[in-house]
Amino acid sequence: QVVQTLAGDAGVATDRVEDGIDLPGYLADSASSAYEHCLLLARSCGFDLYATEQGKLVFAGFSVTSADHTLRYGEHIVAASVEQSTPLDGVSVVPEGPASSAGDETACWLVKDPAPHKGEAGGGAAEVLLSAPLLRTKDAAQSAADARLTRSKRDAVSGFVELMGSPGIKLGQT
Repeated sequence: QVVQTLAGDAGVATDRVEDGIDLPGYLADSASSAYEHCLLLARSCGFDLYATEQGKLVFAGFSVTSADHTLRYGEHIVAASVEQSTPLDGVSVVPEGPASSAGDETACWLVKDPAPHKGEAGGGAAEVLLSAPLLRTKDAAQSAADARLTRSKRDAVSGFVELMGSPGIKLGQT
């Protein structure tokens, strides 16, 4: 609902907007653009945020499993570079003012020990601890931890490709 509202307020049509983490409230302040708010939400939910060829917003996982085009270096590809980084071993997400032990509709409070409320994914010596002010429940913190670990693994390999112009390649294709 938050993404639908932000897109509507910005005059952007939507294509596919999936349900993400259940939030009891969300403040979209003017310190960030509507796009930046949507991107933050997408990353917290483990989704991608992109536009279709028709310019409609998609807030969901990119789930294409087969290539639409095959490109060859020297024939279609002019230049390419690939970077590889080490993904996170584990992620712990602590919700701010957890309400999960008394229900999602309750007021939030400070706790002495956030351990029972945090979400954890992976594990290992290089674990990252994140505070998540927009999350209020253990389930939401768990979803965010899973999403952050998955994104870390996916983003461990990134690259840049420069192509010859090809009008057959459309936005959103692989």
